[in-house]
Amino acid sequence: MRKKSIHFVVSSGEPRTGGWSLIGKLVTFSLGIVGLVLAFMFSVVLLAVAGVILIILFVYFWWKTRGLRQQFRAAQESQSRARSPDSDRVYEGESRRED
Repeated sequence: MRKKSIHFVVSSGEPRTGGWSLIGKLVTFSLGIVGLVLAFMFSVVLLAVAGVILIILFVYFWWKTRGLRQQFRAAQESQSRARSPDSDRVYEGESRRED
């Protein structure tokens, strides 16, 4: 029994003569360079926009928490005043106790 095989040939009917012409290669190269430059420009703009957005968010967060930071500082100062004056001092070196 013979196997049947089907072959599809897609061509314009004219034989190929050996690749692209010089003009086709130059156009392809030029379009590739333009595409790379555009991609680089897009990425730079995208990073700049992301940086500006991050800076704006940081400043907004810093501005909104300023009252909370002031409360923390006031609480810390009131706690340090409530302690005894010698509790925060560190004495380095030798000491001698005379009874």
